[in-house]
Amino acid sequence: MTTPQPLLAGVRILDLTGEDAAGVTRLLADLGADVLKIQLPGEQADRGAAPLVGGTSVPFALNNANKRITTLDPAADADRRRFDELVTGADIVVDDGALTAAFGTSCAELADRHPELVAMSVTDFGTDGPYRSWQGTDAVFYAMSTALSRSGPATGTPVLPPTGIATATAAAQAAWAVLAAYYHQLRHGGGDYIDFSRFEAVVQALDPPFGSQGQAASGLKRSGGWRGRPRNQQIYPTFGCRDGFVRICLLSARQWRGMRAWLGEPQEFAGPEFDSIAARFAASKQLNAAIGELFADQSMADLVEQGQSRGVP
Repeated sequence: MTTPQPLLAGVRILDLTGEDAAGVTRLLADLGADVLKIQLPGEQADRGAAPLVGGTSVPFALNNANKRITTLDPAADADRRRFDELVTGADIVVDDGALTAAFGTSCAELADRHPELVAMSVTDFGTDGPYRSWQGTDAVFYAMSTALSRSGPATGTPVLPPTGIATATAAAQAAWAVLAAYYHQLRHGGGDYIDFSRFEAVVQALDPPFGSQGQAASGLKRSGGWRGRPRNQQIYPTFGCRDGFVRICLLSARQWRGMRAWLGEPQEFAGPEFDSIAARFAASKQLNAAIGELFADQSMADLVEQGQSRGVP
């Protein structure tokens, strides 16, 4: 029995991204592409990003898994030639602007010089338009995309979602975009240049504000209904514990089964229907009360450790 090849086996991708866009090429590497990441000499900033486990940066390991990494020096003639060779041999180039600039070029110029190349520039707000020089962070994207208006208590100050969600949302959108362009190249020939804005991706995909899906859909109610910040705190509840508060996120059936075992396999939640989010949501009042009682006399550190061991984030 032959082992099936990964979807992108044999596809050569040159990764010219930094920390914010590295997740794009990680997704492509997971699909089997041969991803070569280029770094400049002494470029260690993202390798030190917290949290660290055993001296290794978790974000760096996560965003660069399954990639090869090499260092090229723009000041060295041999490395500049090697850079040109790697671009020539690549099927896809993903860039965030900084590394190509160090080599005296740009993603758009690479696309012009190599007509069959699929080249994508991933920047915070795109390379043209009034915001092109702005710097974006997850917090900025949450606010500007309107997602922040739907985060936090139903009244009062909004609460920032965890860092990383906006970046991961943009990475998934960018991966889809470059795959669509590469598919077009395979079918019809000719490369493509994609000017990808992380901000626009977050607006469209994180929690769309257009009223047809996501939390904004809660605004589509009959006259007189609640139209403020969604009253859905029971989805990702916060629980008090001995020395503070913790929050859990139960989405997959595996996560739920870990939580159920932690609760001692209570009979009232034993049915297979509770593997679905809908059933747990319907029983959230009783379920959250049971979890709150379990957590009340334990420390934050102990709860985090137990959650990790049980697969409950």
